[in-house]
Amino acid sequence: MNQTGGLKPLGFCRLLLLSLAPHSFFSGQGQCTNHIARGAANVHPEAVVQFHKLAVRKGGTAMTRVGTVIGALVLVMLPLSTVAADEHVVAAPDSLKWGPGPAALPKGAELAVVAGDPSKEGPFVYRIRVPSGYKVQPHTHPSDENVTVISGTFNIAMGDKFDESKGTALKAGGFFKAPKGMVHYAWFTEPTVFQVHGVGPWGVTYVNPADDPRKH
Repeated sequence: MNQTGGLKPLGFCRLLLLSLAPHSFFSGQGQCTNHIARGAANVHPEAVVQFHKLAVRKGGTAMTRVGTVIGALVLVMLPLSTVAADEHVVAAPDSLKWGPGPAALPKGAELAVVAGDPSKEGPFVYRIRVPSGYKVQPHTHPSDENVTVISGTFNIAMGDKFDESKGTALKAGGFFKAPKGMVHYAWFTEPTVFQVHGVGPWGVTYVNPADDPRKH
């Protein structure tokens, strides 16, 4: 207790948290619940009585303080609520819906979006299926490109000149990351499926505009 008869700040917050716990993210969360329980053990029963008296005596002042703390807690909880509302995605290979590849890639590719939307802000995952002999000329992306080879062989090389004598051949399970703005190109010597994940909005910019299929 302080000299004005009010609660110590720590005791006040513990009581507030205890009152909110059944209706907040503390509920059902083992670690947080245990933490609140430990805090409750340190609150003297008399503090509960004093808390009630403080609320009655101080009226608006006490309630304003409560409202301020509740407001802060709500702001903290908002991101957690957003995460909890995210879509849960389970994608079996035979459940993917394949369609024509994006206009930014040469014809012959097929695309299946696994999660998210590459054209919008936020994380995305998609798969590309290409035939043997497929090539993608030197290009860059507006954010990091992360590629995992699902099947076949993915040949990847860096540089602004297409040269099949360079680069690395990645088999199923292989991975590469092309940082934002890094010029790279790819070619495929057999039918290949690979997965791309990153953060949108996604795009492809060719070093040589004449290589852009969208301009043909």
